[in-house]
Amino acid sequence: MNKPNDKPQNVGNDLTPNRWAVALITLGCFAAAAAMWTAGYTENNRNQLAFAGLIRVGIFMAAVWWALPGGGKLAAWAGMSPWTMVFVAVGVFLTPRLKYSGPIVIAMLVLGAFIKPKKKSRKKKTVPATAQAAEEPKEPG
Repeated sequence: MNKPNDKPQNVGNDLTPNRWAVALITLGCFAAAAAMWTAGYTENNRNQLAFAGLIRVGIFMAAVWWALPGGGKLAAWAGMSPWTMVFVAVGVFLTPRLKYSGPIVIAMLVLGAFIKPKKKSRKKKTVPATAQAAEEPKEPG
């Protein structure tokens, strides 16, 4: 019998994706694309389309895997600083133009590694004058 405080049993209607399944799909897409490329099956247009599709689906599934939370923890990107996300986004947009943007991306990575936010110093707590007067011992007299 179920007690009122028992958690309900999972009956299989949990729609959250499994991280392992997403990882296996990702690896399968990349492995199939690598096999096509090494075997030389990317010579004609039809095979090139399949090859490109496998690579794109693999990249998409890798992004989905990265975004999924796992093991009761927050998602992998939840602890990233906003500046890191900006650098990643700029890098993604500049990667196709790597010939021209390579030095810019390298400079941004170096700046991102050395520029850190300042540590915030705690302000000392000030005690109101009335509280100080109440805490000070009175001199006998």
